[in-house]
Amino acid sequence: MEIKIKLLDGKKKISIEDSSREWYLLESKTSLKSCGLIFIFDPHYLKTVCLTNDLPSKKPKDERWLCLPFSDSEVLDNIYDKIKKEPLWMETDVSPWMSDLKQLLPILGLSLEKSPNNKPAKARHKWTKEIKDIPFNVTYRGSSATVYWQKRQEMCIVAGAKLVQEAPLNKDGSVGFAAKVGDKLRLEQADKIQNGYTIEDVILKSVNEVGLFLYYGGTNGWQVLVDSEGKSIDEWTRVG
Repeated sequence: MEIKIKLLDGKKKISIEDSSREWYLLESKTSLKSCGLIFIFDPHYLKTVCLTNDLPSKKPKDERWLCLPFSDSEVLDNIYDKIKKEPLWMETDVSPWMSDLKQLLPILGLSLEKSPNNKPAKARHKWTKEIKDIPFNVTYRGSSATVYWQKRQEMCIVAGAKLVQEAPLNKDGSVGFAAKVGDKLRLEQADKIQNGYTIEDVILKSVNEVGLFLYYGGTNGWQVLVDSEGKSIDEWTRVG
C-alpha cells in the first residue's frame, strides 16, 4: 500500500492509494472541516478512542493522535457507540475504513493493541457523613462481621465478628505477606478476641485492614462489604 503524507496547517494529511479517505496525524486540537474519530496512541499502542470535540486543548508529548474525519455525523456517532460498547468490535469489523486503518498502522509504527504498560487507575473512595451509620456486612471465606465506616480513618468491626482461623499459604507452603499482616493486626487486638470471635468492638484504620483482620485479605474488600440490600461500600463511596 502506498501512502502520501503532506504537512498542512499544523497537521499531517495522509492519503492512501486507491482510497478516497484522508487521515490526519494531529499535533494539537485543530479545526477540521468535519468531526472525526480520534485514535490516541501512547505513543505506539492504542490508549483510547474519542471524538475530535473531546480532545484536550494540548497534546501530551508522549501521545500520537490519528484522526479520520466523517462528513456524516450520524455514521460517526454509530461507529463511536459501537467502539465504546464493544471494544473488540474493531478487531472483527471489515468496513473499508477499518481495512485502511489496519494497513496504515504498521507503516506508522502504531498498534490497536493496548499498551502492556497501561494499568487501570486505582479507584478512589471518599468517606462522608452519609455512610457513617450504615452497617456493612461481611460474609467471606467463613468470616462474618458487621462493620461501620464511622470516621475517615476509622472502621469499627462490631463485637461478635467471626474470624477465619487458618491463613492461606503460598504455593510453596510459606506464610504470605497478607497472612503476616493479618496476624499482626490480630495480635494487636488480642484482648478483644476469644475462640475465633471478637468479644468487643475492634477499631481499624481502613477497608484493607478490615479484610486482613477478618479473612487475611486476598480479594477486593471494597466489594466484600455490602449493606442490607447488597450495595457494596465501593458503590457507596467511589469517587473515581
